[in-house]
Amino acid sequence: MNQCKIYLLRGVVASTIVLYALLIHGQVPMKVTGSASQLSSTCYELTPDSKNQEGNIMSRQKIDLKKDFTIAVTMNFGRENFITSGADGIAFILATDTIIPVSGLGGGLGYIGVTPSLVVEFDTYQNVPYNDPAEDHVALIRNGSPNHASNTISG
Repeated sequence: MNQCKIYLLRGVVASTIVLYALLIHGQVPMKVTGSASQLSSTCYELTPDSKNQEGNIMSRQKIDLKKDFTIAVTMNFGRENFITSGADGIAFILATDTIIPVSGLGGGLGYIGVTPSLVVEFDTYQNVPYNDPAEDHVALIRNGSPNHASNTISG
């Protein structure tokens, strides 16, 4: 993928953004770490199309929680040709901490241990130790624990 496409994700709470995906499109200045890279002034690639990659993109400015905001994002979960499959998914993290390290590969999706937090998890791989459902799923999770048996609000 060489260009950003726009899809809207609306919310009411955010201060930090971390996504494990291929592309994000935005107008807010971002901090890029790990395998992530900036493709243009408003387009970021979170991970290249290769194995064992991890990327982190965080907003450099906090969002006023009393006002509506819009985040535009395109997500590719690594199945462009429907032959190979990617893993593990993408996490959209809402947190008060402005320093979230890239925290390892796999089922933690970059948010493991980030507390307090509220996470929208787009999970494409079943990690049995985290009680993941067998199918792809979206979940709302709190306080940095990807374990679906304890901290899942929904999903």
